[in-house]
Amino acid sequence: MAWYSSNSNGQTHPVGIKQPNAFGLYDMHGNVWEWCTDYYHNSYVGAPTDGSAWLSGGDSSFRVLRGGSWNNNANNLRSANRNRNTPDNRNNNNGFRLVAVVRTLRCQNRRKGLRRAHVRESRARSGDEGDFIRK
Repeated sequence: MAWYSSNSNGQTHPVGIKQPNAFGLYDMHGNVWEWCTDYYHNSYVGAPTDGSAWLSGGDSSFRVLRGGSWNNNANNLRSANRNRNTPDNRNNNNGFRLVAVVRTLRCQNRRKGLRRAHVRESRARSGDEGDFIRK
């Protein structure tokens, strides 16, 4: 499921060649270290608990890297494995993950349905049932 020192041939590989994890995400471990926005801290004491980036305290000259890369041993490929480097560091075993929210038609229709329900509820409270509440 990951590219590491014994199977990578000493290089990065295109995303999606190996099997995804249980969440359907590819290359979460290995291939390249994942750059994170967080400042580097020696421990997790005082870390945010809401998933936000940790941009206070710590050493702001370093950013966190996670997950290991193609040049690590397999037993070092895990999210808890973290490293640090300066933001201007560039090499062939560091990368980052792009995240995009996909809005499907079903999701948009669900939102429209919620808006219609809210309008019906508002009109019912105001006594103006109109054409919306006829059952």
